Amino acid sequence: NQLLYHLIAGWCRADSAHFQERVEKGEKYRPALDFLRYAGDATTTVARLAELCGMRRDSFSRRFRHDMGLTPKRFLTQVLINKAAARLLAPGTSVKAVAGELNFSSEFYFSHFFKQQTGMAPSMFRKLHAGF
Repeated sequence: NQLLYHLIAGWCRADSAHFQERVEKGEKYRPALDFLRYAGDATTTVARLAELCGMRRDSFSRRFRHDMGLTPKRFLTQVLINKAAARLLAPGTSVKAVAGELNFSSEFYFSHFFKQQTGMAPSMFRKLHAGF
């Protein structure tokens, strides 16, 4: 038990240090991350995120990937999927309304994007997760 405790304690310290390092690296992207959280939608570009952080697009993409572990485009996609999922689960919200709120060019394109990223249509996602 004592050995197990020491192993777990060591793992937690190492994981905590890694988490803290990620948080510190992420601070330089705060303007872009805040923008994504509050105003990011399907029209948001990596160039816009780079501009918000005062960087050129290529430098921003390279640094973001290095620091955050995924490309800015992939991160943007995840944010859009998370926003869409939350809106789809809101009572009385149609797929068309979610597509409009996130500034997709059409309901069809939104549905295609959502299915491509999650493996299921927005309506199926809603049916499977409506009780949560």
